Amino acid sequence: MGPVSSGPILITVGGVSSNSDLTFKVRSGHLYYIGATADNSAPQNCSTMIAANSYSNPWGFTSIMSREQSSYPFAKVRTPYTYYRCISLGDTLVFLNGVSYPYFDGRGWGASLTPDKKGASASSFVTFMARPGASVQLGGINGAMYPVRDISDGYNVYSGLKLTGSRNVSGGAQFNQAKYDRIVGNEITCPDCSGPAAAVTGGEGFTMYGNTVHDVSVLLPEGSSKLYHAVYAMGNNIEIAWNKIYNTKAYNGIQINHDRFPGFYNQSYHDNDIADVNGSGINLSSIDPSSGYVKVYNNLIHHVGLNIAGDGGGNDPHSCIAIKGYGTSAAAGTVEVYNNTMVDCSSYLNFNPGNRSSCAILDLSNQLNVKTDLVNNIVYQPAYAGTGKQNVYLCGGGSTGTLSGSNNLWYSASAPGSIAPATSYGAIANPKFISDADYHLQPISPAIGAGINFGGLTTDFDGVTRSNPRSIGAFEKTRVESHRTLKRLTALEIRRTGGTKAKPE
Repeated sequence: MGPVSSGPILITVGGVSSNSDLTFKVRSGHLYYIGATADNSAPQNCSTMIAANSYSNPWGFTSIMSREQSSYPFAKVRTPYTYYRCISLGDTLVFLNGVSYPYFDGRGWGASLTPDKKGASASSFVTFMARPGASVQLGGINGAMYPVRDISDGYNVYSGLKLTGSRNVSGGAQFNQAKYDRIVGNEITCPDCSGPAAAVTGGEGFTMYGNTVHDVSVLLPEGSSKLYHAVYAMGNNIEIAWNKIYNTKAYNGIQINHDRFPGFYNQSYHDNDIADVNGSGINLSSIDPSSGYVKVYNNLIHHVGLNIAGDGGGNDPHSCIAIKGYGTSAAAGTVEVYNNTMVDCSSYLNFNPGNRSSCAILDLSNQLNVKTDLVNNIVYQPAYAGTGKQNVYLCGGGSTGTLSGSNNLWYSASAPGSIAPATSYGAIANPKFISDADYHLQPISPAIGAGINFGGLTTDFDGVTRSNPRSIGAFEKTRVESHRTLKRLTALEIRRTGGTKAKPE
């Protein structure tokens, strides 16, 4: 078979085939390389530097290490922006193994990399990527506040990088000023960060696939403020999927909000593994499901709702999923929450047994035109000090919002203060997980085959084909690690280079 420029991607390993709905297209542009060897010479003109660049002769960064932005005058030092300004839309900047640039890029934005090109589009953009298998660091503790601060027209791709924010301010990787940026397969941290932001922040059209977000606010004794989160999304047409969030003291795992904007729509949050946040695993604040879909499905959310924020109040929410609906919904619309597995959502009840906003699913009662539909979800709550006083399944700080749904499975290790209205949307039964650490279903689980077909969902969290009738929760039946890895890696590799994005379920 000769060379091809586009088509589907299909991988078969051990007789197991990946999904074939993902496509690739070879686009025009050049590859340029940055290596780990320092270059302390003054930058040359772009044409000279481009002519000399190759895989065997990569560009290098100035080795000066200073906490002051004034130490990086643009004309005298070599920073990521030195080379970015020389390349064109359509090009790829490849970072080779061992590259580490924790400090400023000379642009005055407090960042290690500040893309700012105009005129980008879905077919003409810049890719920033680590060579496959390479260890590459942008930002770092005591370095720049922002490893990346994208102020361009967007559509950029960031892949395979370690991005670390710093300095106990609103640090982190910021993509919210650009549009339609895609971040794929990165490792994102912000150990000493707090303030009104997140370890990673995305805006209009933001896509986030297969990243790990960890060690967020962990160097702060009381964790972050309640305005700082692991992931912060603000805009329409957003998809956050196949990510893992863990080992954080941030407030929410995924926060959807912007105080100055009406509700957002065309958003899906799926196949994420979220743990170790003080507030809620996923918090839907500014949403407008009447203008477009808002979907939360196939997520594993566990060990969240841990504690009060550093500046928090005693009645703040602690839940796996919070539907607040603060935004202005233009008309009646429905948030779809289905096939999620939620375990240990409200440990804060051990510290404050009287908190009425600590439960698995928080749904505020004063939302305008927002309804929540719950289908095929598993909730498993261990015994808390406050279990006997509270409804640990559904709450709203008082009365709950407008709900509908069916075929959910609810369970608490000790009797809760109330089980209504949870029993109107499902049954009380032990889902019988494999173990306390493995939330796959035992063969005798009442969740197996007890769900309904809903939302066009065809695979589970592992990538295993859903049965008919499907099971309740994020997992269908058994662990199939090779199948899950194959499905997930196939999706991530093509999306890493800007391939066609699959439509949400």
